[in-house]
Amino acid sequence: MEGEELYYIKHFLNGIEFYRFVHYIKENPVALYSVSGIYVDKGKSSFGHVFLYTTDLESEGNYSCEVSSEAPLFDIKKSSNSFLQVNVPPKDNPIITGIRFQYATGENITGTCTSARSKPPSILKWYINDREVIDISSCVSFSIGIIK
Repeated sequence: MEGEELYYIKHFLNGIEFYRFVHYIKENPVALYSVSGIYVDKGKSSFGHVFLYTTDLESEGNYSCEVSSEAPLFDIKKSSNSFLQVNVPPKDNPIITGIRFQYATGENITGTCTSARSKPPSILKWYINDREVIDISSCVSFSIGIIK
């Protein structure tokens, strides 16, 4: 396509077109298509660049683009897929429930540590006196959970 006049460039998420730039249209060369997870900032996007102003879990997937040269050839070239992974931290700190402030010597302690949803899933650990509990089975009854 080197030396040929550009006709269009298209951008896709999982094979679904969400952005098109048509070179020969001078007044409004950009077309946006509604696709879940795609939030294009039209003002920051241009001929060869698409700017997403935010992402969510639906933004994750395979991105690709396609370009076409002008007539008479209309030569089309497609990129390979590029995978975008979206990570989402938990919205809040973990919550411990079932623990009292004070216990008598020899008394059993039962507690639950719960985290909000995240991607990848949170890794929850127990600490006693600032030391990580490596063998949780040595504890009487601690549990770890995820809030849905």
